[in-house]
Amino acid sequence: MGLETTMWNMIMDKSVELDQETKAIVKRILMRSLFKAKRDYRHAKKEKLEVIYDEDKELNPVERCFNMKCKAELFNFIPLVPAKDDKDAARGH
Repeated sequence: MGLETTMWNMIMDKSVELDQETKAIVKRILMRSLFKAKRDYRHAKKEKLEVIYDEDKELNPVERCFNMKCKAELFNFIPLVPAKDDKDAARGH
């Protein structure tokens, strides 16, 4: 379970009272999350990459997740490059 997903769920549900210091930390985490998503989306558009969205899955909440809205979080982009376009892959590296 990703920290960003947990933070977004917590804020969207307004289910937790936070002190000012914790609010500032959560705000930085969420701002960084938005920045990364925007940067990654722009990169995909610039490179004309196909963006594939996974279907929603029914997952059991984990210990740190307090509701059923928790989703799996993928932390990596997986570029799919045909071997003919990648010199190293074409050589078997």
